[in-house]
Amino acid sequence: MSSGFDVEPSTGQCGYDGRHEKLAKIVIARWVRENGWTCPGIGVPAHESHDLVADHLVPVSAGGENVIENYRCVCRGCNSRRLHPRPKLCPDGHTCSQHEPTGSAFCCGRPRA
Repeated sequence: MSSGFDVEPSTGQCGYDGRHEKLAKIVIARWVRENGWTCPGIGVPAHESHDLVADHLVPVSAGGENVIENYRCVCRGCNSRRLHPRPKLCPDGHTCSQHEPTGSAFCCGRPRA
């Protein structure tokens, strides 16, 4: 019987098994030892964070594996931004077609109003 709600798949169903948990702890510990409690930043400059997570470079859903070479350490906020990016706005307020707005009069090919 369906409850009518969409249920998020479990971490195990997404490919995050016990091996992932162990590797995540190793990746985070190694990062903190070498770089301190600093997030390298995704779309933002590097910043201090005590909420670091191990992120797959190639997601398990896209064929990535739970191997140490497929992980990087970022803060939870940057990981969320990467998963759910927000559109960037040009100086005149329209959505920019470039990765990062430049602020110039023609930052994404459209002149400022």
